[in-house]
Amino acid sequence: MRLSVFLIACVSTAALLLMTGVSRGESAEPIGLFTTTIGSVQVTHVNAQAPVRVKVRDDVLFYDRVETERRSRAKILFIDDSTLTIGEQSRIEITEHVFDSKKARPPSTILKLLDGTVKAVVGKVYGQEGAKFEIHTPTAVAAARGTNFIVNIAKDLPGKPTTILVLEGTVQVQDVKAVGVVTVSHGQFTLVQPGVRPTPSAPAPKEMVARLTAETRVEQTQESAKQEANEPAAGAKEESKDAKKGPAEAATEGTATEAAIPSIGEAVASPVTPSELPGLPPIPQQPAPLTPVGVKVEF
Repeated sequence: MRLSVFLIACVSTAALLLMTGVSRGESAEPIGLFTTTIGSVQVTHVNAQAPVRVKVRDDVLFYDRVETERRSRAKILFIDDSTLTIGEQSRIEITEHVFDSKKARPPSTILKLLDGTVKAVVGKVYGQEGAKFEIHTPTAVAAARGTNFIVNIAKDLPGKPTTILVLEGTVQVQDVKAVGVVTVSHGQFTLVQPGVRPTPSAPAPKEMVARLTAETRVEQTQESAKQEANEPAAGAKEESKDAKKGPAEAATEGTATEAAIPSIGEAVASPVTPSELPGLPPIPQQPAPLTPVGVKVEF
């Protein structure tokens, strides 16, 4: 009898691992890749001894924990066409990711935001019945479907309340104790304090929209991906080369200078580029150094 129960438990566990496609004890197939890295970004893989620095085109694996330092950011493209932009001084874990390209079952993703700010652009596959895309924080759960939204943890405030700002679509938000649920639509936000019902959804102040979109803004990824794929990791020679480049050019290669990263209060809307924003001056470019030329004139 005990043997039968043991065998049933083993079969059930194996079936569960096959459904999720990975276990904590072994590596998984990639579920995405890093398309942009700015500054210092690290990832800790399951059962890894220590975090490693992220480079453009590095794989994203199930149960990865990604951390960014000050003035650092990263962008992930998942295999389900969803994207996740990670702001500075943020920590996030991938706790669930199920995607069947043949659509035999609905996709399911759960991300755990421990600190900082992230922006999620949810893939179209999450529009189907039964699909689930959630971001969990210490105080809130945000469930989206075909949506573009930002989640921020105010680590400097008591209780680390969570702000959810919706840029497109709708998001269902509840506190972790399920005291209450609110629906947040385009251009609205809600605030979730520990153990308290989320505040009623309300129009987001312009200052909030500007600040949170600036915190999750990254440069174009195509050039940085091409650069990282064709060249070795940056060494002393590369650092010297980057020092001669302007801030905007350096940012596209994944090693942006401080001037290339928007400040917290900078009013920048994503995903438009700075040149498309009315009333904003163009990003200054550092001119190339001039080489003095001597000319000898004979009479």
